[in-house]
Amino acid sequence: MASRCTSCSAATTAKPASLAEEDYHTYLHWLAEALAESQCKLHAYVLMTNTCTCSSHPQSKGPGSIYFPGRGRLMPCPAARRVHLDGQPLHIVQRGHNREACFLAEEDYHTYLHWLAEALAESQCKLHAYVLMTNHVHLLLTPRHADTIPRLIISLGRRYVQYINQTHRRTGTLWDSRYKSSLIHADSYLLACQRYIELNPYAPA
Repeated sequence: MASRCTSCSAATTAKPASLAEEDYHTYLHWLAEALAESQCKLHAYVLMTNTCTCSSHPQSKGPGSIYFPGRGRLMPCPAARRVHLDGQPLHIVQRGHNREACFLAEEDYHTYLHWLAEALAESQCKLHAYVLMTNHVHLLLTPRHADTIPRLIISLGRRYVQYINQTHRRTGTLWDSRYKSSLIHADSYLLACQRYIELNPYAPA
């Protein structure tokens, strides 16, 4: 039987939030990613306008816990612990802050790729596929050592932000606070993910 989320204990008395159907799909997409990263099993769920119920809801507030929307509004989820494994392919997505552009000129793409190549060589990661969109980046890679992934992304991101700010006379952050990463568990999904990345520029807006 589904148990009531503790974060939603007062939700039935709250004013319903004004949500669109796409909000539910977006929430479920992020829920699936959080479940995979935190290694939690979801047995049942229901999303109501101003509350939710779920089974096996983690009670701990430590890394890997999953929180659900409550009190009549969407509540931010805590950062889930990323799972990186030696020799295991990863699909990494990094978006521009507020989904704004992170490549402003043709030369920006070449500069990013130059530093990406250097970072891949230093971290001993193999790149299977990539795409640089106007406001986000997809990388499909396999690390020799899992602990090199955060250093690769942070180092590459910082160097590129410094370049963008100096070249285009801007200040402030360029990337969203956290990059997204998903483990690729099967060869069949590796090919599907590679196809998705390569076709991303041709996807309908």
